[in-house]
Amino acid sequence: MTADSKVMARKKKSPFSRQNQHKIKLQTILSEAARLFNFQGTRATTLGDIARSIGLTKTSLYYYARNKEELVYKCYLASCDAGDEIMAEARQDAETGLDCLNNFVKIFFSRWDDIDQGRRPYTAMLIEIPTLADNHREDIEARVEQHFNTILGFVQRGIEDGSLAPCSAIPTAQAFLAIVHWSYVWYGSVEADKRPAAIEQLLNLIKGGISAGKYEFDRIDLPSLDTSLPQGFDRERQNDIKRDAFLQVGSLMFNQRGYMGASLDDVAEQLDVTKGAFYYHIRNKEDLLYQCFRRTLDLIGEMMKHAKEDGGNGAQKIERVLRYLFNVQHSDDGPLIGYRCLPSLNIERRNEILSLTQASSDQLGAFIHEGIKDGSIRDVDPWIIENAIAGTIDAAPDMAMHMSFTDNSRVSAEYLELFFNGIASRS
Repeated sequence: MTADSKVMARKKKSPFSRQNQHKIKLQTILSEAARLFNFQGTRATTLGDIARSIGLTKTSLYYYARNKEELVYKCYLASCDAGDEIMAEARQDAETGLDCLNNFVKIFFSRWDDIDQGRRPYTAMLIEIPTLADNHREDIEARVEQHFNTILGFVQRGIEDGSLAPCSAIPTAQAFLAIVHWSYVWYGSVEADKRPAAIEQLLNLIKGGISAGKYEFDRIDLPSLDTSLPQGFDRERQNDIKRDAFLQVGSLMFNQRGYMGASLDDVAEQLDVTKGAFYYHIRNKEDLLYQCFRRTLDLIGEMMKHAKEDGGNGAQKIERVLRYLFNVQHSDDGPLIGYRCLPSLNIERRNEILSLTQASSDQLGAFIHEGIKDGSIRDVDPWIIENAIAGTIDAAPDMAMHMSFTDNSRVSAEYLELFFNGIASRS
């Protein structure tokens, strides 16, 4: 660094620099806004909440963002910038594609620990991109696509250099990100001294999968739901089918546009019904979201029942659950509602959904322990396996963003290859 460049760098960091003061204040605002958005969703967070949390007036906040939408956009930009840094660091000193992916995981969680310790600002989870203004949304979507392509490049590099087992690159990249990003749900609850072990367990799963031996995927018959119209005058059954149609379209809208971006008018228009007909079945938008979660939990329970009946050992039952739910996500029966929408429910209903979710977790836990006992699942922390399953299911609809397909049996197997066999080459 030259003398002139050192002087310029010192000026940029000077506490007397108005530009530097503005940057620091903006970073403080974005960090606190991101923390609140992550905890309670953008819908429930007001500019007044953010201002009070950091000791500002609401008027002062308008100097940094004209409205909440712009503040969300700036938070998302900061998250994308942080993602760029992680990607760049993951490449450094990496000799193979597997090294890049391994580095990404370690740096990702190291940043999280830095945030918890106050060494870095909070970053917002990118869960409500559809609610942004069109130009902002397109900007963030392009950045997210760039991040995916970087991970995809790591996977392709690993296949070429032999550090990764042969696999279908796009489903593998998607599965990798699904498992890592789901850590937003569980990592914060891990005690600080236990986090290194949890990360190693997660890397163990990503590299080697859960299967004790090489898992072979067969073509399977995917169960379907009975949504046929009833004969005669069974009005109760007809109403159930109509209500289910509202929930399917509602789930699709919430997944694509977020809670704030979805409208009841759009749902009614999709089904070619009046809003009056809509309100006959659903009270309001929050009730629609709540009912979408209840439908999703019912479907998960139904697919688990099928898996219990159809599967053999513990690993096979888990495979069936995941492939059946993947099929629901990408069939006329789907989609399932994404858990990224959960913060948009009021706290009472949110806790109810979380409580009901525990029954599904318990059944998955039973399959996992059955697999460990019968030798079909290797020595991986069952809690890590459960969370990897949840992330894999929740992100399954994102597959359609990166590839088109009609064969759910084949693509579900490609998507789950990482989960069962891992990505690392076994040669």
